[in-house]
Amino acid sequence: MRAFRTRFGVRALIAAVGLCALLFWALRVSRDSRPEYLYAGWLRGGDAERRLQAAQELGGLEAETGVVVPALVGAMLNDKDAAVRRRSAVSLTNVAVKRNDAATTAAAAAAFVQALGDADASVRAAAADGIGRVQPEPDAVVPALLRACGDEDEWVRGASVAALGLVGRKAGVDRPEVRRAIASALVDPSRHVRELGIYAFLAASETSPGLSRALLTDGDVRTRRAAAAALARSGPAASAVASELTAALKDEDASVRDAAARALGMIGPEGPAVPPAEPSPR
Repeated sequence: MRAFRTRFGVRALIAAVGLCALLFWALRVSRDSRPEYLYAGWLRGGDAERRLQAAQELGGLEAETGVVVPALVGAMLNDKDAAVRRRSAVSLTNVAVKRNDAATTAAAAAAFVQALGDADASVRAAAADGIGRVQPEPDAVVPALLRACGDEDEWVRGASVAALGLVGRKAGVDRPEVRRAIASALVDPSRHVRELGIYAFLAASETSPGLSRALLTDGDVRTRRAAAAALARSGPAASAVASELTAALKDEDASVRDAAARALGMIGPEGPAVPPAEPSPR
């Protein structure tokens, strides 16, 4: 009888262990069949086409960030294929923007800062664009963005200066080094960078009219021209520095005077009355 009970107990124990293992396996299979786990697995292995698809799909999922964010960060920083790294950066941006919480933003920003040193320009540009869209705390990203504003690739420079403007607008910060970077972008040899420099200038000017004042009185005539011309695109930004624009009507440079007049015209009938600009010499 004792031997029977012993054998029965051992069999019951074995059966219980087997059942637990089966349940664990079932849960594991169920978990791994969920899209975020499936695509995260693809990112860790497989051919480039499958990894690229996984990176793209993860950016559109409404899934737990504890799986998606680490998978995208790892692929963005470590995948051997530049197209996968760039796509991972774009998807990470989408996830962080949708989540819009401090932890995800901080994790994405730290990864983007690392990716600004990527060997491939398209990855660096995607990382800079990601910083601009998630808009993290300035101290975490501004030094890296300032370095990227001097990148040899125009798309990286443009994305970096645009990000500086967006980060500055959200945080309401006005730093001399950021002013200099935006001013440099306004006179960059690349038209693409100049356009994004204007975008950054107007974005930052929303919360920092001091930037407009500084550039309108800059010693470099090219900077004054660019600032006045940019303000001619935005009534609110021009209104915040109406007195400086009025003073610019007497600038020694005809292009600055013309642009200042156009900017003042953007303010509308509620704006301050100003004297007409001196005619440009023909």
